[in-house]
Amino acid sequence: MSTKPQQSGVANRRRFLGCAASALAVGAAPIWEEPEEVIPLKAVFASSGQEGMLEVPRNRFVEGENGLKRNLYRAAEIGPSNLFLVRGDEIDEVLETTWYALAQGFRLDRSVDSPARRKAPSKQLWAFVYFGAAQGGPPEWTVTRVAVQRDRVRVTATRPDRAARLGIDCDEIVYMFWIPLGEPKQKAYTLQAYDETNRATIMTRYVVV
Repeated sequence: MSTKPQQSGVANRRRFLGCAASALAVGAAPIWEEPEEVIPLKAVFASSGQEGMLEVPRNRFVEGENGLKRNLYRAAEIGPSNLFLVRGDEIDEVLETTWYALAQGFRLDRSVDSPARRKAPSKQLWAFVYFGAAQGGPPEWTVTRVAVQRDRVRVTATRPDRAARLGIDCDEIVYMFWIPLGEPKQKAYTLQAYDETNRATIMTRYVVV
């Protein structure tokens, strides 16, 4: 008995299955990423004097034994680079809350609200990023982009190349940034600090709002 018709049928079935698989691959639903909300750099407060950003109010960063500047800088300098969420209606309140968090050893896996508040917690959320203390010129850290993608807040920064560091300014400054996020839309956020120069995530923290 001839097997040619059977072989032909098997080949046709294989050809059909191959075409069907190709059609499924072509027609597969695309994977859409969540849209990003880019926060303008002009809305960010910086301690480093970065051009195009808001300066931290000078009336709060006064010199003196009890000055917030000295206390806040001291609290930051004794600790490593850091990032967390703070609450506050205005930048003055946010600065004070930041100091409490750094100096008093608050839990940073939850958003920090000022202990001085006698009323309900502020609804305004801020991301605080501290890259550390380093030379001031050329700047060791320059924030180039801040974006929120659903429950992720990513702060991107660049660093000078090694050649530029040969002529560094010996004056050391602290690189602190306060980013307004508005009212929270998620119950928790993952904060990321990204070094674009070295293409590496250098800090990350999951924070419950």
